[in-house]
Amino acid sequence: ACEKLAEELNVKNLVFSGKKPFSEMPALYASADALVLTLAANDLIAHTLPNKLLGYMAAGKPIIACADKEAARVVDEAKCGFTAPAEDDEALAESIREFIATSDKATLGKNARKYYENHFTTDIFLKTLKSLMAE
Repeated sequence: ACEKLAEELNVKNLVFSGKKPFSEMPALYASADALVLTLAANDLIAHTLPNKLLGYMAAGKPIIACADKEAARVVDEAKCGFTAPAEDDEALAESIREFIATSDKATLGKNARKYYENHFTTDIFLKTLKSLMAE
């Protein structure tokens, strides 16, 4: 299915790497022009923020998210990529087309990293946790 999508998009260097060990992620992220997040269309999942998304943002890469609610909201709010509804392969293909056509890919990556630094670093988490515990 992934090869068919790459063929349909007429893209020669579209790589879907599949599952890899965590130790390989930094090099894989660094070599990518964008990172793709796909989530199931599930109401419980839709209300979560996957660690994978945080890792993508920390890497400072543009994100193409095929996800609902919270993950899509963060990508949109951060202005760091393109979103499509979960499990909507046609919309995902359109998001990839939009990414390919955009001339400002570097800004998307910078926006991802900036949003990560402003919302998800360990210091931010600890400050938020401390504040919640004080309440």
